[in-house]
Amino acid sequence: MAERRGCDLHPVDATSAEGRLYLRSMVWADRVDHLAALEDALAWNASLPVVVDQADGANWLPRHGMPVQGTATVIYHSLMRASGPPQSLIEMDRAIHACAAYAGRDAPLAYLRFEAGDHADGTVDPGRLVEVWLTTWPDGEDRLLATCDVNGRGVRWLL
Repeated sequence: MAERRGCDLHPVDATSAEGRLYLRSMVWADRVDHLAALEDALAWNASLPVVVDQADGANWLPRHGMPVQGTATVIYHSLMRASGPPQSLIEMDRAIHACAAYAGRDAPLAYLRFEAGDHADGTVDPGRLVEVWLTTWPDGEDRLLATCDVNGRGVRWLL
């Protein structure tokens, strides 16, 4: 059975009044376009809520990121590398590649990420353009799909 599921160290229940208020409080008052995008996301989430477990991705992925026969499994994250716990990020990368070892033509795995571009020394600069990368298995093909700003504006598709 297909499902939508995720994890976060500090999840917010976007289906609760308290959760929606908290998310709205994160939007700057003069960013009306951001508030409109949030309201659209909240309405969409209300029609098809997603389970968000309180967990570290490094511990969560081995159970929930494994490819399933007859289903495409997608692992996604956004702007985590600049602020996530460094050891956890290393362990998540290991977990993703461990899951990829089980991918097949009838159980593909896709790893989609929206992250700030890396410097040559491996550090991340959150002020740089964000890159959208996709790696798919069983082949392990890695593609840069697009760049944009941190809010998803100014998308430059590279396909």
